[in-house]
Amino acid sequence: PNIQKVENGEVINLHVDISHLENSVHSEQECIKCHTNVSSATNPVCLNSGPVDCSVCHAEQVDEWQLSQHSMELVSGNNDAPYCTDCHGKHDILSKDNRLSPTFARNVPDLCGRCHIEGGVAKSSVMSEEGIYQDYSMSIHGSLLTSGLTVTATCVDCHTAHRELPEENPLSSIHPDNVGETCAECHLGIYEQFRNSIHSPLVAETEKELPGCQDCHKAHTIQRTDQPTFREEIIDQCGRCHEDVTDTYFDTFHGKVSKLGALGAARCYDCHGSHNILPTYMPGSTLHRDNIVETCASCHENSNRKFVGYLTHATHHDKDKYPFLYYTFWFMTILLSGTFLFFGLHTLLWLPRGLTERRQVKKIKENSKKKKNGSDKKKE
Repeated sequence: PNIQKVENGEVINLHVDISHLENSVHSEQECIKCHTNVSSATNPVCLNSGPVDCSVCHAEQVDEWQLSQHSMELVSGNNDAPYCTDCHGKHDILSKDNRLSPTFARNVPDLCGRCHIEGGVAKSSVMSEEGIYQDYSMSIHGSLLTSGLTVTATCVDCHTAHRELPEENPLSSIHPDNVGETCAECHLGIYEQFRNSIHSPLVAETEKELPGCQDCHKAHTIQRTDQPTFREEIIDQCGRCHEDVTDTYFDTFHGKVSKLGALGAARCYDCHGSHNILPTYMPGSTLHRDNIVETCASCHENSNRKFVGYLTHATHHDKDKYPFLYYTFWFMTILLSGTFLFFGLHTLLWLPRGLTERRQVKKIKENSKKKKNGSDKKKE
């Protein structure tokens, strides 16, 4: 029979399909283990029993959840914030290894997407990004998951399963101080390279803010690094911090042909490396004098010591660093401008004389023609 109760004016159906429980991970548990507040003195027995306390068995997971943004939102009165049953179900709870479970890796984005989708119910005061689910679906992580590769990163791999926190929170797995370790769960080798690079706080001695994984690869719109769009955007990515160097890059041959759309032209990471970036004076740098020939040879097969003497970021705008280029540029500019000015002025001054001579020649031809016609008439 359908047993009902009224709570806050809403009629709630208390009927439980026993088959759901029999096929769940709790199939061997007695009802009383979860519904501890039921009383045989009430009718029905579950009247005013309150929500189930999952911490009786899952204390660690509940402790994590209580620290999460989901919990804080729920406590602050956001009834759309998820509780245990919203993600795991009630009586039909399945193991995360079960392909039918909403917490199975392949199903996790759809589960989180119930709220974190453009126009969804997520209304957290700390959420600044819309359409997270759509962005993830188009990313390399989402594409791999769609193709059937379930070991790729899903929401819980980056945000954790129960302690989801905004990136501003120091306890968050995606906080700038922690995001490297989070990505290292899958990309350990790359993270080890990054830790030894000039972008790592372990190497760089600077008070400036250093970039992390999310600064170059973004969060939910991560692309394949071998795609044209990534190569096109990398200069802008690096240019956010290295603005002056980026400007000089566009003064070089590499920069000019890349502006024209040549995807094969060397970008920042082709020369400096991607995760193992070091200053050129350090032996591990790809641009150190012991390594630069090999680096250039990746594009220029006949590269040699003389060839790599090419000043890649040399610019005529920097008089102190490149005085030869600076003065040569201005000498050639003045020479060229002076040449055009001299011959332009010469042409303007010559123009009246040229027009006068043209009129004179024309007049001579007309007089000559008249004389010829007069001579012909006399002969007749």
